[in-house]
Amino acid sequence: MTTTTLLSSATESTGKTAVALALAREAQKRGDDVGYMKPMGTSLESVVGKTLDTDPILAREVLGV
Repeated sequence: MTTTTLLSSATESTGKTAVALALAREAQKRGDDVGYMKPMGTSLESVVGKTLDTDPILAREVLGV
């Protein structure tokens, strides 16, 4: 069975990424497969002409996805 969890907030910088990564990490500990998707970013920075949001980079490091 697949379960999808969507976290949202009316404002930015409320800890959604931290909560999402904590829930995903706990699911991994139970042996579940997890993924991470962030459809929209607010903390953007330019690196070599590309726009990056650091949250997906953190998710890749924490979850190994």
